[in-house]
Amino acid sequence: MRLTDFEIAANASRHRASNEALFALSEGARLWIRDARVEAPFRKIAVRLAAPREGLRTGVFAVDEVCEVTLLASDDEIVQGATELAFGVARVGEALDAIQTDVGWTSPPLRSFLSALSEWPLVHHFPTMSRSDAANRVHWTPYLACRPGETIVGVALERSGETRRDVVVVRNAGPLYLEEDFPLAGVVVRDAKLQLVSRRDGAMATVDQDGRVVIEPGLLAARARWWSGG
Repeated sequence: MRLTDFEIAANASRHRASNEALFALSEGARLWIRDARVEAPFRKIAVRLAAPREGLRTGVFAVDEVCEVTLLASDDEIVQGATELAFGVARVGEALDAIQTDVGWTSPPLRSFLSALSEWPLVHHFPTMSRSDAANRVHWTPYLACRPGETIVGVALERSGETRRDVVVVRNAGPLYLEEDFPLAGVVVRDAKLQLVSRRDGAMATVDQDGRVVIEPGLLAARARWWSGG
């Protein structure tokens, strides 16, 4: 079985703003895990932060291919720490320690990934979607960058003889969920332009060799279909 999903969040609904900030670490780790092909006895790790007054039982609970770890944290710790990368990484480290003790599972690659995180934003490139146009000597690589309060879907653009630059395709003030807000399934190069496409609605955005971005009808269609439940 492969680990494919990850989340760190405060348990209480009153921490909505903190959970939106923690999304940046959750999504950065989730995308890395998805590509790293980590073997585990569960498919998802869910780290829950709960204040002592909530009276929840702390520890590791593995049910239905989800390994949930509940850790104690005061409301002040959650509010102040949610935007700090070091706080989130430390709490995830505690959760992994607990999983190793209770379940006997650990992942050195995942621990190495976490220990290397030092600053926002967390940037995940999609190497399998890298494409080149040899005739125009241009190379594109889609990426997602997230920090508390901002998520970006972009394209790293490289042209022969020029410095690489990051082109912003979509920017959201807060979480941006790929499955809902930008369901990127693949890319296509046409007429010296990179098209970012969804599985069902076609092109969502186009980036040309000069970094010009055009939002295509497919993005609006994909979002409308998701929110309508279609």
